[in-house]
Amino acid sequence: MKVGVITPVKNEEENLPSLIESVKNQSLKPFAWVIVNDNSTDDSRKIIDEKTKLEDWIYLIDKKGSKEYKMEENYAEVLSVGYELLDEKYSNSFDYYMVLDGDMKLSKDYIKEIVGFMEENKTVVIASGGIYYEENKDTKLEKRFSNEPAGGATLYDGEFFRSIDGPYVEVCPDTCAKIKARSMGYECRYLSNFDVKAIQSRKTGGKRDSMGDAITSGKHSYKLGKSLIVTTMKSLNYCISKSTQYCFGFLIGYFKAIIKNEDQVKDEEILEYNKSLFEILRRKIRKNK
Repeated sequence: MKVGVITPVKNEEENLPSLIESVKNQSLKPFAWVIVNDNSTDDSRKIIDEKTKLEDWIYLIDKKGSKEYKMEENYAEVLSVGYELLDEKYSNSFDYYMVLDGDMKLSKDYIKEIVGFMEENKTVVIASGGIYYEENKDTKLEKRFSNEPAGGATLYDGEFFRSIDGPYVEVCPDTCAKIKARSMGYECRYLSNFDVKAIQSRKTGGKRDSMGDAITSGKHSYKLGKSLIVTTMKSLNYCISKSTQYCFGFLIGYFKAIIKNEDQVKDEEILEYNKSLFEILRRKIRKNK
């Protein structure tokens, strides 16, 4: 199985050595790995260079972007740069693509186990293993629904990924890909019950404080075309799963985006799918009664 990996890097000098070693030691080693350095101001580039100079399957690209961390503006574009290199060098030869963030480290069988699951379950085109984060010297599992794989260590079926032209150059490219997969009749899986781990140095969204993360998530809800009803339902769930502060921050972000009339994703299919979510939820509730 040929797996092509794309890793965006922005100031990850502390995490890169363990990430690189964990990928090099995979029981199913990637066929090619593109690391895109997004104008890091620390020693990230030096570390990548030192750790990979003898590996002809690992490619380093320097992308000249902002010196500031601007996830919304840069992340999808950085992924796209990595995908373009894989496409240029290897065309359509990959069975799977993987998006792997720079602050991760993988258990030895991570890629092998996820690929094995997807080979046996052909309707699943996007999947990740359990995502863990380190907090106070403990390793904790990130709680997610079983159909919500994490974007930072995710495998994509090769044919599906090419059919959507690789990473969406939009806000929340991983979310856009999941919506597209569902609209096409495919499935997505978060395999937290598998004995494989992707351990990140911080919680998802951890480069922002909790309130900042909530506001950004609310803004994304608007940009992805989710209705006020669905957004409100999600915010109420955050009151239970996170905190009241996060719940209100999420709604603040949503209404701020409305007031500013921020641009939404350009893919009409994604917008229509999200607008119909309430009706989908309503039918599921009626069916389960």
